[in-house]
Amino acid sequence: MPKRDNFHEKVTSALRKDGWIITNDPLFVPTQGGVNFFIDLGLERIIGAEKNGQNIAVEIKSFDQNTPVYSFYEILGQFLIYELALAEQVSPWELYIAIADLGFKKLDEAPIFNKAIQQFRLKFIIFDPFTETIKQWKK
Repeated sequence: MPKRDNFHEKVTSALRKDGWIITNDPLFVPTQGGVNFFIDLGLERIIGAEKNGQNIAVEIKSFDQNTPVYSFYEILGQFLIYELALAEQVSPWELYIAIADLGFKKLDEAPIFNKAIQQFRLKFIIFDPFTETIKQWKK
């Protein structure tokens, strides 16, 4: 079982406030060939009167401002591998990276990171760790 990120509790609190139900903590994702992954959270939200809700998988990341290039490599690599693993599953999971607002600001300021975010279609949940609220959903 992987170690929890420093922001784990703050992100779960923010998502609950936003109407999400945590269904998996962590979300176990088996793949063909026996390589298995644990994504930090699996969540569901019932939308309107629909019976079927929206399912999302959330990987929580701390963005180390002292090593931004390495931090981004880690974020991008995990996102791409997890997307492939989730594509093998029967249930549809939409993958997001949860990142603190200040960390995302650093990513957004660097043109090369911004270009990679667009090209690889990374999706983010940007949260405020102090108020434990979601500030933005970015697709």
